[in-house]
Amino acid sequence: MAEQKDNQRFWKFTGVIMRAVFMFMCVATCLLLALLIFWLVRNTAVLVPSTENPVDLILKAMNIILVFFAAVVAFLAFFGYREATEHQRLRENLNKNIEKQQHEFEELHQKISQESDRRTSEDRYRNVLNLVRIFHNLELYDKASYSAEEIKEPLTYELPLLKGLIKCQQERYGDALRLLEEASHLAIEPREKATVYFAKGKTYMVLEDYPRANSYYDKCIKLAPDYPDAYVNKAYICKRQNNNIDGAIELINKAIKINKKDSLCYFNRACYHSLKDDKDRMEQDLKTAISLDRKWAYHALVDKDLIRN
Repeated sequence: MAEQKDNQRFWKFTGVIMRAVFMFMCVATCLLLALLIFWLVRNTAVLVPSTENPVDLILKAMNIILVFFAAVVAFLAFFGYREATEHQRLRENLNKNIEKQQHEFEELHQKISQESDRRTSEDRYRNVLNLVRIFHNLELYDKASYSAEEIKEPLTYELPLLKGLIKCQQERYGDALRLLEEASHLAIEPREKATVYFAKGKTYMVLEDYPRANSYYDKCIKLAPDYPDAYVNKAYICKRQNNNIDGAIELINKAIKINKKDSLCYFNRACYHSLKDDKDRMEQDLKTAISLDRKWAYHALVDKDLIRN
């Protein structure tokens, strides 16, 4: 851009100089011609022999001057034509560059506008998603559902996943499964798909469709082997459906191996040990659960699997 401006200044300055030189040479030529004719007329008798007609000599001198003047004019016209051609070429290049820059500017402006709209949309989506997550964690499901309706087209799997979990809490299981299916299509990473499969399994477990729930937990574990909650819920199904306490304990042990700070795992294992009348292990797991989260002290007083011991 700076080089183009320098070229424009150079050719503009050159044009002014050429015009000034042209005008000066024209005026100087006319003055010289007039002086020469005047000098020839006054000194014809001295310069010209008496044998030649002075008028013919003056005409010959004028012809020479005219030829010289024509040559000067042709020379100036040639440079003037070159200047005009160069100016025309520069003007065309300048116009092309201006059009190109305008086109690039319009494309850049459009790109920036689209990027700004996209960022604004993403920021709004994230804000709504965080608000829905907060209401869901506070068990304010009506407010969470109302806030989630502000976004008609989700950008990620998280919003339909949360909406599905909310519908499940509201006992609208058909809507919950439909939203979870939508979330599964939007999920990209294996962990994301595993989270959706876990939510589907949890929904079918509430519906007491244990075989289907168990199949979704298996899909979850296949994609994310370190998903402890899937083992915990499979253990519950194992105990509830088949009364396989040993199988349930084995699954809980896998969950504890993944997360040794999960108090729910220790409490559930305490319940399973209680069903096997293994009082020592029950008490040990119950103490561990209460040390991690004191809420299990209350649950120990009301859970039917522990009251028997």
